[in-house]
Amino acid sequence: MKEHEAKAEMQGKIAQILEKEIRGWLKSPEDKLEDFKSPERIISYWSRVNAVLVGGANIIPGPAGWVAALPTLIVEIRNQVKMIRDIAVFYKKEDKLDTQLVLTMLAINTASAGGKLLVFRGSNILIKRATAKLIQKILQRLSIRLTQKIIARFVAALVPFLGSMVLGGWAYATTDSIGKLAKNIFSKDISYSEETIDDDAFEDSPDVEDTSEQKLYEIALNTGKAMVEMMLADDDVSKEELEIVNNSIRKHSQLIPDSDLFKNLASDIDKYSNEYTKTRISTLDYNVFSGNEDAKQSLILVLIAVAKASDGVCLEEIRYLEQICKKIGYDYNNAIVLMQSI
Repeated sequence: MKEHEAKAEMQGKIAQILEKEIRGWLKSPEDKLEDFKSPERIISYWSRVNAVLVGGANIIPGPAGWVAALPTLIVEIRNQVKMIRDIAVFYKKEDKLDTQLVLTMLAINTASAGGKLLVFRGSNILIKRATAKLIQKILQRLSIRLTQKIIARFVAALVPFLGSMVLGGWAYATTDSIGKLAKNIFSKDISYSEETIDDDAFEDSPDVEDTSEQKLYEIALNTGKAMVEMMLADDDVSKEELEIVNNSIRKHSQLIPDSDLFKNLASDIDKYSNEYTKTRISTLDYNVFSGNEDAKQSLILVLIAVAKASDGVCLEEIRYLEQICKKIGYDYNNAIVLMQSI
């Protein structure tokens, strides 16, 4: 299957399923809320459920594998919708919950659209109605961003032996983020505006990320460079670290099996490793991660995996992780939470 064909198939299926299923997910039998004595417990429960779900998923290299990952993604989203429902019930705001609001939360979390539909005013929140045309645009952008998320996850998942933990940590962080947004919304006084937002209001929304073969290669190359730098951070390369980095680079080379670019990935990173070992001069291009939150998260997760490969995480590795977070604009506190969860 060609790369563009896989992306188009995934985007179409995601949009179709979300449009059809969200209403049903919201009406599914309620969970045992007596076990959820706080919104934090609701968020923690569903984050752990999705971490186990996604961490156990099989990864097949190449575009065909992206499509094969769809069923797991859909179950993950269903669980996130049920979590949103549970939080709304906890705050006795289930009457405020509808498909538009759920789509808006998912879209805001993926940075695809939706922000203009919510107006925060202290302890109050105003929700603006979207036209049917705008709902379709939000669905389209959300499906594109979720497709990009699957592709970015494949880069993170190709860390040998730790792939399942990396994927699980990713799913935990994503679900936790959506839960905190839902808590922030339902803990406020909610009202709906008479104002209707149409398609034109979203023309200034940011473009979706570039997921071309060239861009994916640049992300994979610089992720590999960062793994090398993390491995050498304490000048003590363990057998476990070396095995993870080498096998990970080999697997990254198979991300797009028929790509000439990716066939050269291993040799390009090996060349960089030799140069960096001698000079300690970094040529890591942080700009390739700019504006791509999924690529940033993927980078942080694989660096954590390398750091935890040997016994304990040393101070030099912690400092390197903090440096990378600053360079790419990733919340260091979130990185520490991820480190503790995988």
